Amino acid sequence: MTGSADGGMTGDFTQLLLGVCAGALLAMAAAMLRAPRPAARWTGLTFFLTSAMFAVKLWNDETGALPPEMRMFVGVAAMTSVGWFWLMVMALFCDLDRYRPVMFLAPTAMGACGIANMLQLGPLSAQVWIVGTLLQVTLAVWSIAIVVRSWKDDLVETRRRLRGPFMVAVALYIISLNGFDILEMLGAAPAWYPMLNAGLFAAVVLGGSLVFLNPREDMFGEGVDPLEARPPVSLTPAPQPKSGANGERPFKADEAATGVSALDRAA
Repeated sequence: MTGSADGGMTGDFTQLLLGVCAGALLAMAAAMLRAPRPAARWTGLTFFLTSAMFAVKLWNDETGALPPEMRMFVGVAAMTSVGWFWLMVMALFCDLDRYRPVMFLAPTAMGACGIANMLQLGPLSAQVWIVGTLLQVTLAVWSIAIVVRSWKDDLVETRRRLRGPFMVAVALYIISLNGFDILEMLGAAPAWYPMLNAGLFAAVVLGGSLVFLNPREDMFGEGVDPLEARPPVSLTPAPQPKSGANGERPFKADEAATGVSALDRAA
């Protein structure tokens, strides 16, 4: 009886964490609508929406509450999240403003694998699962390489300290998730894996909320340096007025009227 109660409490805590993840991801998706660069805006929006679907999928794996039609939609949308993550990394770290059509093969291929997984193609299911796993790991490793390569060239300190580490954490989570999926396929996944997965997911999502709930220009756009916004300072001395015949400067009536002193003119 105690074991059953513990299992119920563990399951409830797992579902709570997944609910927190879904809510935070939807909030970040809404925040990305304010991102200054269009490519970062809509790829970030789509990535966070599909990631919220992934949280719902994990919740449904625990509860089985969704109807079959909704389960298929959520599962396919969740599968595409890794492809959208790669596109978002390309927008943020390669400064892409326009994508080549071939680049959309990443989320499309992941969605096709998700559909094939839902259809349960019998003998081909294992091959489809292997292809999907390899695609996810490849896109995650590729994303890490892009982030690390551009890290040292990023001159904005806030982007280096926050944006880069979060994206690397997401990629590492994707790789670890696929590693546990392999163990699960082999029947070697530990019983505490669902709660660990939910905990890792919640830690990554809540860490990301520090970055993406305020998509300001210095994080996602071409922010203007405050020093660059100031007018250039001229090092050439201001021209001095010519002196009169007796060596005195000509008198100006407007200066006498406004009371401007020599110190004010020098300043």
